[in-house]
Amino acid sequence: MAKTVPYGMAEEAARKCIEMNSCKYFTYKQVLKRMNAKELMENAPGNLPTHENIRGKDYYK
Repeated sequence: MAKTVPYGMAEEAARKCIEMNSCKYFTYKQVLKRMNAKELMENAPGNLPTHENIRGKDYYK
């Protein structure tokens, strides 16, 4: 598991497991899953910025 997860993220998940007093593999895996989901949501693209080089919908008519 440590090879597929960045070191800092693995450390943070381990710290959270210790805080919850639940040092089990299942808990660790669930914490990592929630961290990944949260990170994906934060990094998801929102509205695109307006830019003069971007063609609008009228260009393709």
